[in-house]
Amino acid sequence: MTGRGSGPRFFIDAALGTGANITLPERAARHAKVLRLSVGDHLVLFDGSGDEFPSEVRAARRGRIEVTVGAAQPGVAPSPLQLHLGMAILKRDAMNAAMQKATELGVAAITPIFTEYTDAPRGSADRRTTNWGGVLASAAEQCGRATLPELHDPQSFTSVLQTPADLRLMPHPGVATSIGDLPGNPSRVFALIGPEGGFSSVEVDAACDEGFETVSLGPRVLRADTVPAALGALLQARWGDLA
Repeated sequence: MTGRGSGPRFFIDAALGTGANITLPERAARHAKVLRLSVGDHLVLFDGSGDEFPSEVRAARRGRIEVTVGAAQPGVAPSPLQLHLGMAILKRDAMNAAMQKATELGVAAITPIFTEYTDAPRGSADRRTTNWGGVLASAAEQCGRATLPELHDPQSFTSVLQTPADLRLMPHPGVATSIGDLPGNPSRVFALIGPEGGFSSVEVDAACDEGFETVSLGPRVLRADTVPAALGALLQARWGDLA
């Protein structure tokens, strides 16, 4: 069987076992077809457990891809920083991009949230949950993660203010405190990411009353879908696994 990391990577939403013969699910099979995988080609499967399974295509016909699962090997270790983002729900493309970059930067969990300026009805957000799961899986496949961020159901802004963490942050323009100014060595950080237009003054006050620290991400105003990448990079460089 193949060595670690040989071939394209596919997330399988089911427990994998060494020596099993499986049929790739529809999303993975479509991807395999685009890549023109054929019998004998190598690929890497992962199921979110933290292990990877170097595997081999045993049959490919009429869009059906059958694979023999290889021996489990440890995947890339998760970041020591457990970063949980409460992300205001954005328009489709912006939300997908924000979730993709958050996954690439090692975020441990994401909770979509409704804010005062969120431009998405609850029913629409609920229907998008399956799509968001696919975005996280694709991003993990691309960036080499062996786990996916935990995706929580959409919540109200007020409900996520009670989320436990060692440090709770709200990026906000115009404040003096930067990530580098924050003391301590937290292992769990929860951060609120606002919508286009930012949080309302009422929301900022409510978060501060619950002990959130407002922090600056620099002198420029960032788009809402850029903030998860910028914040994730700064926090992972300070307390996580970015050199």
